[in-house]
Amino acid sequence: MKGDVLTSEEYFCRHWADSVPVQTLVESVVLALEARQAEQALREVAGATGDKKSRQRRWMSDDDLAVSLQTGTVLRGQLQVDEYRPEEAWVRVSQDSSRPNVVDLFLPTRAHRGRSIHGDMVAVQPLPREEWRRPSYRLPRRSAAEEGSEKKGAAGEARDTETGAEGACPTGMVVGVIESANRVCVATIEDDVTLLREGTTAAVLAVPMDLRLPKLRLRTRRASTLGDCRLVLAIDDWSIDSTYPAAHIVRVLGASGGVDVESEAILVEVGDPPTSY
Repeated sequence: MKGDVLTSEEYFCRHWADSVPVQTLVESVVLALEARQAEQALREVAGATGDKKSRQRRWMSDDDLAVSLQTGTVLRGQLQVDEYRPEEAWVRVSQDSSRPNVVDLFLPTRAHRGRSIHGDMVAVQPLPREEWRRPSYRLPRRSAAEEGSEKKGAAGEARDTETGAEGACPTGMVVGVIESANRVCVATIEDDVTLLREGTTAAVLAVPMDLRLPKLRLRTRRASTLGDCRLVLAIDDWSIDSTYPAAHIVRVLGASGGVDVESEAILVEVGDPPTSY
């Protein structure tokens, strides 16, 4: 007896046609793969034609990165984006016996971290002293008393690395991602999708609950029904020619604002499976 040979998409469409969660997941993955293939084709064309913008935005090759890490011209560390100032970040440089006095490196802008994401293990290149920058040390989400106390403590820490009255810190530039962090988060579609027809493929931006993460590019045919929902997204990759990383839908938690939905979203964010509660 011969059986039908089905692709994964065909299988889920045939046997799970009545399951909205399954169809949403399959559709999102398929659209993400199609978008990745299209971007890859564009990158190949850009490379063949010597596209200047693409070349400028490339990071170190794996071979160059390995040599630079071995010689110490590039350092290894974990990217930590500031919770209160998401435009600023630090790389917690890994300590070892060969570099006992190495210090953490400050990344003053999003451009300094390139396509790396909070929690990634990255390769960072220290910048010359004239390019060092000073952290803002402002905490807009805290009370005035807390801010004054924090600023006083931070100023004391800054004196260890300042180069003068400006209090500049050793600054770096991320040149590659060594190991990606957990790429699952909860987000909500930012764009107005009320006028989109159901079934129309749309590219939208989603804003993660965790402000340390960048906005995410998402392709879906269900944008009009997902506009006010909490979505569990998996980050796929970050194209060298894109402002934001691409993601696909893993699960729809439900309309934002409800107690159950928001509680489940928090559990997803902290990494605890909701079924255990």
